[in-house]
Amino acid sequence: MQTMLQQQLRGTGVALVTPFSANGAIDWNALEKLIDHVINGGVNYVVTLGTTGETPTLSSEEKLDLIKFTFEKVNKRVPVVVGIGDYNTQDVVKRLQSCPLDEAAAVLSVAPYYSKPSQEGIFQHYKAIAAASPKPIILYNVPGRTGRNMTAATTLRIANEVPNVIAMKEASGDMVQCMEIVRSKPKDFPGDLRRRCRGHAPDCLWDGRCNLRGCQLLCKRFLCDGESRAGKQLRRSPPPALQYARRVRPDVRRKQPGRR
Repeated sequence: MQTMLQQQLRGTGVALVTPFSANGAIDWNALEKLIDHVINGGVNYVVTLGTTGETPTLSSEEKLDLIKFTFEKVNKRVPVVVGIGDYNTQDVVKRLQSCPLDEAAAVLSVAPYYSKPSQEGIFQHYKAIAAASPKPIILYNVPGRTGRNMTAATTLRIANEVPNVIAMKEASGDMVQCMEIVRSKPKDFPGDLRRRCRGHAPDCLWDGRCNLRGCQLLCKRFLCDGESRAGKQLRRSPPPALQYARRVRPDVRRKQPGRR
């Protein structure tokens, strides 16, 4: 079952944005158009309630409505991954058991943020939520947002010791860490090396920019039409130092009190 699911989530996935109307409410018509747009553009699966969808600004009711709406409008055309994560382990466990996840392929769960747990704490967090989850778990390491990096050693420990964890979204931007995970991971543990590591994993590509017109097919070609061969060479012989250019782009977000 795990191998079949991992094949379903192979290729290009897109984390859906959450469109808002001028009064701050979710724009359901725009979201429906967006879902059709990315699926018609050729993505292999979609993610709802990711950070790209501005989940921290959504109410509990809005999150439930988004899950149900996404399932309805996707209508099983592609797999759907649902984002459920928090620094409160017990709260994540409760949400995993109460959210409507029957049609979800997997759950994307971000590493605990703000509280900066130890690596052992991160391991125990994922061990607990994986045991409680009715769906397979995808790890999400994004230290630029959480304030704590999940090291390669912790990732590999989870991959080897926690059965219900099937994949990872790695967004640390640390190529050495990424390559260590790719070289040492179990054979049945795919990786998604996002952003600065994009294109160097043979399994999948995950990028919020696939919401944009024309990006879906481009991303798929970038991954499938030979870039993975370059990735294999890089894994065999990574360079001693890597430099990255940080791209700054404007974002349209839901306005919060005090934000300008």
